[in-house]
Amino acid sequence: MDEKGGDKHIEVSLRLCAYDTPDQLTGEHQFMRLEKCRKGREQRNNLHKGGRFCDIICNTREQSVMVEWHDKIEQGFELPVTRYSRSIDGELPPVTELKEQHAHPRYVYAFGAYALGSPDYDNWGLFKYDLQEDKVDAFFQKDSVYLSEPQFVANPDGISEDDGVLLTQAYFGTEQETKLLVLDARTMEVLAMAKTGNRAPLDFHGGWIPTAPEQGGRSSL
Repeated sequence: MDEKGGDKHIEVSLRLCAYDTPDQLTGEHQFMRLEKCRKGREQRNNLHKGGRFCDIICNTREQSVMVEWHDKIEQGFELPVTRYSRSIDGELPPVTELKEQHAHPRYVYAFGAYALGSPDYDNWGLFKYDLQEDKVDAFFQKDSVYLSEPQFVANPDGISEDDGVLLTQAYFGTEQETKLLVLDARTMEVLAMAKTGNRAPLDFHGGWIPTAPEQGGRSSL
């Protein structure tokens, strides 16, 4: 809430992973349309690249809406995750520009196909995107490895927004096996890998919830 000349107004900013057109989500070339995926590489390469990040800024006094797209790169993203707790707890950038006046995290983690400008849908990657610099800050990508949405697990003793690890379910196509990857959220380097010996559906939904001290642990999934 800001005060100017005694007149109060409120700005609300929403940061979203959005689509330019509805058919990216509902059309025949929707990002993960399974019947297209099964029809071969040529059909898969017609699928959409995914969403882009944008800020929707609503001014209630002026009754206006402004949309700012973060689109300096062509990489598409799906199912992003951020660490809101650390960004709001005091790691905000200086208030020098309009887009920096809102308590948004600096980093967003998301997976996407057509990794790093590849024309091939089968090139998937997991990305750390810097929304302050509008660039991919770090990434994990490996041929024939299909990533799912990441889950951020904060370092309880950390002080920076990106101090923690990412959990992601990954299907290794050449081995036909699903594995759980643990990545350093700062560098996107693989710290650990848990093999399942099986194939599993994509998407890794879950919540990381701190446990009570008397339970003898710091966190649980």
